[in-house]
Amino acid sequence: VQLVRAPIDAELLVWQQPAPDRVDITFEVRRPASLPVTCVLRAQDADRVDVGYAETLLPPGSDYVQQTYQMRVIAPVGVVEILGCAEAGQPQRVPPPAFPPGVVPPEQPWTE
Repeated sequence: VQLVRAPIDAELLVWQQPAPDRVDITFEVRRPASLPVTCVLRAQDADRVDVGYAETLLPPGSDYVQQTYQMRVIAPVGVVEILGCAEAGQPQRVPPPAFPPGVVPPEQPWTE
C-alpha cells in the first residue's frame, strides 16, 4: 500500500511594509479542509539577508484560506517569500533562518 500525501498549494498574493519593524504578508493556501497546515515565511533586505522569519499555523477549516500575517522585521524589506507549507509540522527542505552572525531573529508575530 502506497500512501499519497494530499496536495498543499500556497501562493504569495501581496506584501507591504507599513512600519519600519513590520511587514504585512498576504498569501493563499489550498489544502484538504481537514488538514492543519504550517507555512514558513521569510523577509529579506535588498541584499537578500534575512530580516524576518516566521512559521504560521493554519488550523483545519476551509480548503481555501487567505491569510495576512504581520511579521516583525529588523530592517527595510526588499523581498518576501513563502518557503513552504506542509501538513502538521514544519515543511521539509525549507532553509532555516539566515540572519547575520550576532543578530537575534525578531520575535513573531508583530504586535503593538
